[in-house]
Amino acid sequence: MARMVTRRTALKVIGGVGAAAAGAFSGLLPEASLRAAASGGFADIARGRQFVLRQRTGEATRNARAATALARPSGAIARRFLATHGFPGKIQSIESADVLFSDGELIGTIDNVVFYDKSTDRYGHVLRQVSKDREVVGVVLWARAHPESCEVYDVRGGSISLTATVTRSADGTLTVRAPDGTTDVLPPRSAQGKVPGLAAPSAAGCTQVCTWECTFVCRWVCTSVLTVTCAWSVLCGIPPLIIICAGACIVTVIAVCGWSCENYCGYSCRLWCDVIQESAA
Repeated sequence: MARMVTRRTALKVIGGVGAAAAGAFSGLLPEASLRAAASGGFADIARGRQFVLRQRTGEATRNARAATALARPSGAIARRFLATHGFPGKIQSIESADVLFSDGELIGTIDNVVFYDKSTDRYGHVLRQVSKDREVVGVVLWARAHPESCEVYDVRGGSISLTATVTRSADGTLTVRAPDGTTDVLPPRSAQGKVPGLAAPSAAGCTQVCTWECTFVCRWVCTSVLTVTCAWSVLCGIPPLIIICAGACIVTVIAVCGWSCENYCGYSCRLWCDVIQESAA
């Protein structure tokens, strides 16, 4: 059964927390009310800080991060999975980024380690995100013979299984299909950013859209599906690569996994729509 994510549904999920967020940024709620409304400890987010997506460009840093990702128990499971699917041991490329507050407090990290199977013209990605104390490791398989879709797997409880198949239509519509056949459909984004999608390419109109998308985000929270849909929905991760891009979107992926998703979405829409993007070795 296909589930079209709607703005009305998203607002039902957010409920009173969204109203608290609106009041917070209008200066209508005192600090005590914010603490009461934000059960996930989000009051500290409102201390004048911005979110930062810091791309790690140094080769030594990225190599070290990739080695750590693959050496961890979940990373080793992901790598063995790729080996059984014919992917050689040589890494083709690595992307790494940190998500933090503008005062330097680290929120989480994300790494994308890419392998390539020349004999079948397929790419395999090991995605590792750390959100506070929570680690999420997944594998994404993409074949050039089927450029419109990819399979997303996640490591859970010492094993790896299919989480969803993500398909992108010619008009930009994304369909996320779970193994049980249920689907979520994300409509394409217009050039002006007015049509809902997973991530806003600019700050313009971002608050409205990110509120609308909370239902989808919270349904797939703490899975690699969100990273894939981030890249594909804003056209910055055209296959075969999954580029760590779209600062607001990647920040969302990391932050919602580390905190209560529904509360975070409602409380911080305006915050993640003003993300600083930078790079460091």
